[in-house]
Amino acid sequence: EARPDMGRIHGPSFVNVLAFAPFILTLVAGTVGHTALGIPFAVSILALVPPLLVSVINPSLDYAVKYARLLVGVIIVSCLASSAALPYFYLRFDESHYSMPRDEMADVAINIWARETGHPLRFVSGERDFAMAAVFRTKDKASDFNNFNFRWAPWVTRDGLKQYGLLAICQKIDEACNRRAGRFAGAGSKIVEHTIQRKIWNAEGRPWTFNVYVIPPGSVSD
Repeated sequence: EARPDMGRIHGPSFVNVLAFAPFILTLVAGTVGHTALGIPFAVSILALVPPLLVSVINPSLDYAVKYARLLVGVIIVSCLASSAALPYFYLRFDESHYSMPRDEMADVAINIWARETGHPLRFVSGERDFAMAAVFRTKDKASDFNNFNFRWAPWVTRDGLKQYGLLAICQKIDEACNRRAGRFAGAGSKIVEHTIQRKIWNAEGRPWTFNVYVIPPGSVSD
């Protein structure tokens, strides 16, 4: 039979476990699985932290509801008022991140592959941001060949690459990416250089120059 004070004694510990265990386990799983963890992962793993803070602070519910409504209203109005101008300012003042043409370059690479090979796109590698964008944006059933590493992408085999080919997207200045891509480029492969920049209204991001490695079926080097 459970003691009547079990909830009072162990309740806070149980809430702590619920709040922080997903965060810790996600870090462990990401480290073991060589997974790049981004900000979106924190949306769900930290979902129970606010209830924990409420239990610790123990605010007056009347005041909490009142100011929460006011704060939410201010946030919504501010977001609506600034949403139209934010892309412009991001592109103008955040050249290192927001000007990165992930989707635009992915579409270009997909079109180059279709034009040069005429085959469905199955495997994509290169710089992760652009490779993953191509995987998600292509209409073909493509897979990410993570960092050209067979251990990190066990679903990819050299025989599979020879059968279906490989598309790689590397910045021209990224020597490591170009070196790895070049190891797979055999006879019949092609490197297409392309420069692209994002544009919003009269603001332009910095130009990005890429090497698109088109390695058709049967052209992967041994």
